[in-house]
Amino acid sequence: GLEKFLAYNFVYMLAWSFAWPLFPLAQIYIFKMTTAQVAIINVIATSSTVVVQRFIGGFIARRLKLSMFIGRLTNTFFALAYALSPNVYGIYVSQLLAGLANSINNVAYFSYLVDTAEDRRAAIGTYSVLMGVGALIGGEAGGITYEVLERAYGVGVLRPMFLYVAIARAAAASLFLTL
Repeated sequence: GLEKFLAYNFVYMLAWSFAWPLFPLAQIYIFKMTTAQVAIINVIATSSTVVVQRFIGGFIARRLKLSMFIGRLTNTFFALAYALSPNVYGIYVSQLLAGLANSINNVAYFSYLVDTAEDRRAAIGTYSVLMGVGALIGGEAGGITYEVLERAYGVGVLRPMFLYVAIARAAAASLFLTL
């Protein structure tokens, strides 16, 4: 139950946050994005979230565990877009999925905690701490790994790293199918 949920989220956070220091590097060194292009990414992601959020609630209520898997799996597509897109337009397309991912992420995981935990406050606090620690470790690991690999292979190592992240995110997302 709850222990598996917390462990799976911690593992997922390690894989998810590993890419966080890589995104701005790819935006600058691979895609040569302007400030306006980065802003467009954020506008697409936010707009798609606003549109999808209202409609996804019923699905989450009916299929909570599947929703958690889908929410985590859709975050794989962002890393894949950075690994495979020939230009910024592939990144834009991937951000259309952000609405689905963000809408599920905004609701499903806390719903699961509230539905399964006896002590909801302790569960939410533990979840938040584990997610924070996972984000710290994953983000630092991603940055350090990039620094080491970049010295040997140059900035071109970013694309294979994003592919690794996509695989790691998908593997971690699959854990949610066992809840």
